[in-house]
Amino acid sequence: TARLSLDSISTTDTWEKTWNETVEAFATIRQLTATDRRVFHRIVHEAVQYYANDGCVYYEMRTGLKNLPDKRTFLSELVALLKTSQGKYDIICRLLVSVDRGASLEEAKETIDIAIEAFENQNTEHGLLVGVEMGGNPLKGDFTELSKEFERARSVGLKVSLHFAENKGKDEEHHQILDFGPERLGHAVFMNSQVAEKLFKLQIPVETCPTCHEAYYKVPLAKNIFGTLFRKGHTVILCCDNACLLRTSVSQEYAKIIKTFDLSARDLEALLLSSIPATFADSKTKRKMEIVFKSKIKELMPALNAGFVANLPVSVNAWSVTAGVAAAVIGVFAISAIKNRG
Repeated sequence: TARLSLDSISTTDTWEKTWNETVEAFATIRQLTATDRRVFHRIVHEAVQYYANDGCVYYEMRTGLKNLPDKRTFLSELVALLKTSQGKYDIICRLLVSVDRGASLEEAKETIDIAIEAFENQNTEHGLLVGVEMGGNPLKGDFTELSKEFERARSVGLKVSLHFAENKGKDEEHHQILDFGPERLGHAVFMNSQVAEKLFKLQIPVETCPTCHEAYYKVPLAKNIFGTLFRKGHTVILCCDNACLLRTSVSQEYAKIIKTFDLSARDLEALLLSSIPATFADSKTKRKMEIVFKSKIKELMPALNAGFVANLPVSVNAWSVTAGVAAAVIGVFAISAIKNRG
């Protein structure tokens, strides 16, 4: 997997070649980790600890279901592990079940069936399973074939996040995804102007992962979709994709964006606050996050609370040290070892 780190991926590789190599890496990781329940348990705890140590207050994990020993048991144990870990590391955890866009319709239906069953049987007030998502290799599959399954999940109350515009030239699919109207979109890398204008009109929040976009899609940081979205006042959430392969973290993603787009302290506050409504947590949890976030801002960045100069740049070095400011950030795709790619 070393060849897949950002500093070792050739800038001349096509994004298709990079993706194919990435899929191979995920397959290897699954072979090593997704067959041993002890390893699975350790990975979940370590992932939650990783994001808690990075300062996140709220963390959404997403993964495909594994036969460990079967998919229902896997999901049940995962929820239990997240409940234990969030108490141990003082972080709010939620879970999305991932549907692989390259899998068969029968496999997708099974995944949604299990997700709905678990969602409807959990405690409505304290349930950790909050949504489903479409992920996987963007070079495979088509959303049209899966749309009815996601609509079925949404009909029972599960939120939906869809990887979007990762596949260059698939403009018809991009329009179909926007017409479906998911609660969030992931990536939005290869939009044509008509798709982009439609997105801006619909105001669907977008998850962007700068290091991932630079490595996999060959998008320089200065051209990341974050810049366009943020300037337009569109809700954009900075996320961390494939942390172990790309050797990054949520705080590092923020540091890069702050430096690249010269964000002011007020910009940073607005960015973080706007992330809270986009989470899949319930309203009570969102209020809790806002309280914790404002407390961290007061503690770590006092200039934001008492008449600071509005355009005061944020020190990247200070940000790296005080990563706890990343209060409401969604930690997306955290566990490469059990995520659903390819």
